[in-house]
Amino acid sequence: MSVGSDIYSWIKQSLPIKRTLAGPGYDETLNLIRKEIPNLIIHEYKSGTQIFDWTVPPEWHLEHAYIKNSSGETIVDSDDSSLHVLGYSEPVNKILSLEELSKNIFTLENLPDAIPYVASFYDSNWGFCMSDKQFKSLKEDQYEVVIKAKKNQGVLKTAEFYKKGKSKKEIIFSTYLCHPEMVNNELAAPAILTFMAKLLAEKETKYSYRFLFNVETIGTLCYINKNLKSLRENVIAGFVLTCFGDDANPNIIPSRYGNSLADSFAHETLDKLNIDYTTRSYFEKGSEERQYTHPNIDLPFVTITRSLFREYKEYHTSLDNLDIVSPESLESSFNIVDSLIKHIEDQPIFVSSTIGEPFLSKRNLYAEISFITKSSELREELSTKIVNLNAFCDGKNSLKDLYTHLPYGKEEVDDLIKISLKHKLIREISD
Repeated sequence: MSVGSDIYSWIKQSLPIKRTLAGPGYDETLNLIRKEIPNLIIHEYKSGTQIFDWTVPPEWHLEHAYIKNSSGETIVDSDDSSLHVLGYSEPVNKILSLEELSKNIFTLENLPDAIPYVASFYDSNWGFCMSDKQFKSLKEDQYEVVIKAKKNQGVLKTAEFYKKGKSKKEIIFSTYLCHPEMVNNELAAPAILTFMAKLLAEKETKYSYRFLFNVETIGTLCYINKNLKSLRENVIAGFVLTCFGDDANPNIIPSRYGNSLADSFAHETLDKLNIDYTTRSYFEKGSEERQYTHPNIDLPFVTITRSLFREYKEYHTSLDNLDIVSPESLESSFNIVDSLIKHIEDQPIFVSSTIGEPFLSKRNLYAEISFITKSSELREELSTKIVNLNAFCDGKNSLKDLYTHLPYGKEEVDDLIKISLKHKLIREISD
């Protein structure tokens, strides 16, 4: 079997699981990841814990939910799809008229055959979701409405796989795993990263790699809250992957200023692969880059998608199913990540070895004589170029970035790097 087929099979197995922010469905999905990555580490955060400006929610356990008409005919049943139930619904057991029931029904008029995904994590609500076509077919009647669910003060979980490299400097791949029964938006990226982590575990790498499987927003904030100091010290680039399983051309959501190493690596990789892609505005953010790139966190992260969240019609609906991915499209996305990692591994990233400009005279790299000769002119020109190179060796520029920023030819920049390395004016960040 191909890696695309393996990823597709894993998604198919995981799809029926009734996931939400915290609860048995999320745990079950983490267990499936752990089957592929035995060294997966699970972190727990107690309900009610204050995390920055947020609070860890309770667990939600959905036992069963349904709507029946007066004849006992089942209209919707959570066993058919957990999307039928408003996420984090309160328990309900009522007999309601169609008018009363309709106040708690969610549909999409523009997609009459789709069941929308709707949740209410922090407010007390209840509700059902169904296709607009089904809702409009309902007749005046008395409906039995039952939601057997409970909220427990339990734990919210995140998971990570850490691949130690020769350097402590690390690359992060982050995704989320908390939406029920959706493929491209929810399961594609976690599945791809699961199999990429499995592959990378067997390889020797220059950099260390961390794969994060979080709960969207609050789970990511939990992880950042616990690890912010080490993240700031060690992470040189991070990538959020979401909506990554179809065959659409990729999109990049840049970092806040669009000039981080993550931006460079993402663009350089897709350029190298000759893939048409679109660079979006940071203001189109909508995934976990919102947390990683927030000013008070400020980590070098970008998001890479295929179809962009909110823009493809199947997003957050029951239409986001196996029909919109294939083993081939999943393998294509897997290969993008693989190429990205290979590109990062091949790239030397330089940092200055001195605080302040280096003292070039003691290295015989600066003209100290007061009168001008051809020799001194040449040496002074060289020293200026070395200092200019040094100014851009801040650990935030790829090799291609140095070629772009410095007003010299590629070969000359390479020579300046060789001289600077020889005299220990710069070093690779991975050393």
